[in-house]
Amino acid sequence: MAQKNIIPVGPQHPVLPEPIHFDLVTEDEKIIDAIPSISYVHRGLERLVETRDFIDFVHVADRICGLCSFMHSLGYCQAVEAIMKVEVTTPDEYQGDLLGDINRRRGKIANIEAKDTSTVLSAEVPLAEVTTYARSLSSITGGRGSYHMEYSHYDEVPSHLQSKIIASAKAERTGAEEEEA
Repeated sequence: MAQKNIIPVGPQHPVLPEPIHFDLVTEDEKIIDAIPSISYVHRGLERLVETRDFIDFVHVADRICGLCSFMHSLGYCQAVEAIMKVEVTTPDEYQGDLLGDINRRRGKIANIEAKDTSTVLSAEVPLAEVTTYARSLSSITGGRGSYHMEYSHYDEVPSHLQSKIIASAKAERTGAEEEEA
């Protein structure tokens, strides 16, 4: 017996219904129907403005539409950063110093492997933290260490750093506004 499923397609918001979306009705892996839903969502003053003369309330409606679209997209914003897969090869005597350096850079150690008289350390480190890694590695190991780095994935920026990023952006924006004035 075939199983029917309804799959919503279109923008998805956790609270508000979307003005344009459709539901796909599937039977196993076959689409058997598409049910469109085209309407609009009333949010607060939009309903009030709808019954008034256009000329009187166009400026209010314009502001509401701008705010709604901003607030709607704000829920989907998230600060992310590139995470790099780093593999460091170094003489054994520098292993502790390298582990400390990787941890200081918000890195996550994935593997430590001993090979003859050297250690191979694998970790995932945010790109922002490894931009000057060649210089630091050379300083720690006296030029005897080497590393390989490649992109791994994106991950969320920790909340304590997100607040710093937001504060920096606000300060930058305030400075730019003061220069314009």
